[in-house]
Amino acid sequence: MAYHEERFVSFLKKEIAAFLQKKFEIGEGVILSVSRVVWGGGAGQAKAYVLVYPERYAKDTLRRLKRFEESARKYLASRARRAFIPKIIFLSDTGQEDEIRLEKLLEKIENE
Repeated sequence: MAYHEERFVSFLKKEIAAFLQKKFEIGEGVILSVSRVVWGGGAGQAKAYVLVYPERYAKDTLRRLKRFEESARKYLASRARRAFIPKIIFLSDTGQEDEIRLEKLLEKIENE
């Protein structure tokens, strides 16, 4: 990935997190984190992977986040000095959950 692409992805992650903190209402006791952003350079979309803790609120939170995709793009357009802002798609980051599950299983095996 080229340097300017890396900087733009970093910018997207930081600003999406700021947008969610300012504009998105999360329930009490729920933690929402932007774990990574994937953008394919010239592709017209950027995928923002989010983690929701506790897990039982993940589906509802992700469903509500889908309604904020266009608002997030408008927010980013107001913050960036670029002519083109990719469409933002919010997705659940299951990679982290899989890693945690695997670590717990390995820990359980070691303790036996």
